[in-house]
Amino acid sequence: MSKMGRGPAAKIDAPRDLPSGIPWVQWRVENEDEIARFLEGFEVRMRPAPGNQLLIQGRYHRWSLQLSPGDCLVLQPASAEYPRERLGLVRVPESAKFRESENPEDFRF
Repeated sequence: MSKMGRGPAAKIDAPRDLPSGIPWVQWRVENEDEIARFLEGFEVRMRPAPGNQLLIQGRYHRWSLQLSPGDCLVLQPASAEYPRERLGLVRVPESAKFRESENPEDFRF
């Protein structure tokens, strides 16, 4: 298994089961620029949140995604049902403690 990133995300495995042919990017604390490039076609804003989280908010429809280290953004292609590309989020099991805990010690691997 390959590992990705430095810091907390270095201990999270790279995803192995994402569908082939669908663009994706994994959130690691040091790759904010890579996430920004991935989201260029969407009108969103990104901001950090406590515990190495990243909050992505849509400009018009008031949706939000909260990424924990290791979580993956995927780009779902346009289809007959949805004529525009859509963002999706695939969570890794290790990220639950980051979103649900109030203990700062749980924000470390």
